[in-house]
Amino acid sequence: MVEYTCTLTNLKSKPGSTEDLVNTIVVTSTDVHGKYPQTATDKAAVNVLDPVPVESPCLAIKKFVRQAGTTNEYVDAQTADAAAVIAFGATAEYRIVVTNITGQPGGCVATNLTDVVVTDNVQPGCTKAIGALAAGAVVTYDNNGSTVIPTGAATITATTGCSTTNVTAPGTSTATVTGKGPNSDPAPASDPVNITAGAKPEVTTTTVGPATTVPPVVVFSNPPAFPVTTVNPSTVPAVVVAPTVAPTVAPTTIAPTTTAAPGTTAAPSVSVLGVQVAQPISDAPLAITGSSQSRPMMMMSLLILMIGCALVLVSKVADTDTRGKRQR
Repeated sequence: MVEYTCTLTNLKSKPGSTEDLVNTIVVTSTDVHGKYPQTATDKAAVNVLDPVPVESPCLAIKKFVRQAGTTNEYVDAQTADAAAVIAFGATAEYRIVVTNITGQPGGCVATNLTDVVVTDNVQPGCTKAIGALAAGAVVTYDNNGSTVIPTGAATITATTGCSTTNVTAPGTSTATVTGKGPNSDPAPASDPVNITAGAKPEVTTTTVGPATTVPPVVVFSNPPAFPVTTVNPSTVPAVVVAPTVAPTVAPTTIAPTTTAAPGTTAAPSVSVLGVQVAQPISDAPLAITGSSQSRPMMMMSLLILMIGCALVLVSKVADTDTRGKRQR
């Protein structure tokens, strides 16, 4: 008699069947001359039992997003179609929630975990070393530094930086959590979040025409003897031109051209409008001096002078006549 053993692995049950596997063996033989063949068969039925579930610890993670600087609710933007809209150039901030799951069907054993760590493939500020996490405990932290630490969880130093600054294009980032159990480690859990940028603000531009040269403006003072002021309005905001002030005419003395002979009485000088007039003794013309600006005044003074001379001559004649009468 000969015995030997054979095996079959990776057996699977067949739902609704009492025999999941039937193994049949056949043996044949002949005599020494090759005659009289003999055959024998046998079979064995195998019923494959359903697997006994093996419980292991479970971790879960959620990543949420909202626009920084707002009071908007954090949203779970799982897909690109459900991406959170962030204003163009603004900052997106994130919130991370980690849970040590227990009591789920399929076997999430209630056990305390250690070395729980969150990593992020895009935002380094979202990476956190949580450490110990009790069964059923939940840890939440976000960009604002707020942290909820449950009983049994290690203290977390909350820091800012779990964000994306200057959002100008769509993007996806994924947070992943890992940990260790007393008998077996939980499977890593991940959660993505999607963001997109809002419309870029329009920039209003104004087209300015070519530069135009403005000719200078010449302002003449009055009288022309004053300096001429040239003003360029493109460089000087305002020009104040002082009012024209007539020059002050100094008194002019008109002296006689002939000296009186001894014994001759000369009339006293006469002041006419600021002009000193001496009584002429001869018929020689008077010499008049003065500036060109005072000609109108001089003409009037000359007229008055002539009238004054005539009065002096009349007075002289009357005086001569009176002396003649006295001598007689």
